[in-house]
Amino acid sequence: MRRAAANAFDSGWRCVRLRGRGNRDGRCHQQRCSQHRRGKGQQAGVRSHGVTRQRVCRQVQIAMVGMAAPSRQTDFDRIAAAKKERATACDADDQRQSHGPSSPTFRMPRLAIIGAGITGLSTARSLAAHPAFGAASLCLFDKGRRPGGRLASRETEFGSFDHGVQRALLGEPAAQIHGAGTLRAWPAADSLSESPSWIAEPTMNRLAQAWSQGLDCRCSVTVTGLARDGHQWRLGFDREQDDALFDQVLLTIPTPQALALLGTAGIENAALSAVRYQPNWTVMWTPSIPLPPTADHWAGTANDPIAWLAREDLKPGRVGPPRLTIQASAAWSIEHLERPADEVAARLISIAAEVLGLPADARPIYASAHRWRYAFVEQPIGVAAFELAPGLYYASDACLGSNVAQALSAGEAAAALIGANIDNA
Repeated sequence: MRRAAANAFDSGWRCVRLRGRGNRDGRCHQQRCSQHRRGKGQQAGVRSHGVTRQRVCRQVQIAMVGMAAPSRQTDFDRIAAAKKERATACDADDQRQSHGPSSPTFRMPRLAIIGAGITGLSTARSLAAHPAFGAASLCLFDKGRRPGGRLASRETEFGSFDHGVQRALLGEPAAQIHGAGTLRAWPAADSLSESPSWIAEPTMNRLAQAWSQGLDCRCSVTVTGLARDGHQWRLGFDREQDDALFDQVLLTIPTPQALALLGTAGIENAALSAVRYQPNWTVMWTPSIPLPPTADHWAGTANDPIAWLAREDLKPGRVGPPRLTIQASAAWSIEHLERPADEVAARLISIAAEVLGLPADARPIYASAHRWRYAFVEQPIGVAAFELAPGLYYASDACLGSNVAQALSAGEAAAALIGANIDNA
């Protein structure tokens, strides 16, 4: 009978049918297994007695084996023996969780990705297909209200604004691979770069939303603490919630934020400390007067206060009233970095009106300014991804550069590095 129980358990998720004393009709343990009472034990992930279905079934099997010949033991001896064997089996299950995918109770390594921007999402999408991970073992944390980072868009009553990344510079094959059905070519902007320009429809953030489908993204959450805990990493959060343990941690946030978090773990890194960023002020503007029909997009020179100006309503697939996104140059943004947002908006609108030939006193129907403190990397690290400590990694646009293609490459490199370390462990 012990052999029959063991063979049935090892074969998978099936219930055990035992014949013999105490079970002469050959029924399974339905009367004892709450999984059957809930729904024939077919739904994975249902819990009973505080453990998984697989463990519940094994415990019941063990108890049945101990009760097979009640005449040979007193009731007290039988119960004590069953409890002892059940506890031993549960401990053995916990120890076997690290044996690998072939074990029925294998626990996938848990990975925390801090930052759900382009690089973080790229890593998560790549590792979700890795045999040692899967989407269920990945968790992304981001302090923003939605995934995407600089793939940012704002919805207003006057239409949407892409106030972060303006376009994705990708070759057509890469656009098909990463576009997730959202990218549209923007030929009018191709003259400004060597690579084709693509935008997501209906907003740039829609691309990030498509990438995050099926992933566990925890937004509006700031990770405030990092500490080594045995062979794992413990994360602390700004909210009133318990710390969480992870086997691997990947940082994809700007280097100043990463260094602050690493400092809580007593970790320093010269490469991260050497990175410098350029800020950017971006203004979203709906004028109260008509715009010239020829005004589409405009790129300034290094000495101009405005680096980029684009008509949102004229982008492919966009609708709504005439409106513009204005992005200041790095030099202008540095000079006005700590100025109030309303003042910045008024100054940049005045400059943009002059560029477009509009009256300087044209009042906006809508205006809002957003400051990107870590918009562009001055000098990338030059390494796509690297390990800071055992099980702790870094990858972001600081590694290769700030455009979409470079951030995607950093995420793919991080996934390859983490996956290789897991495979070789």
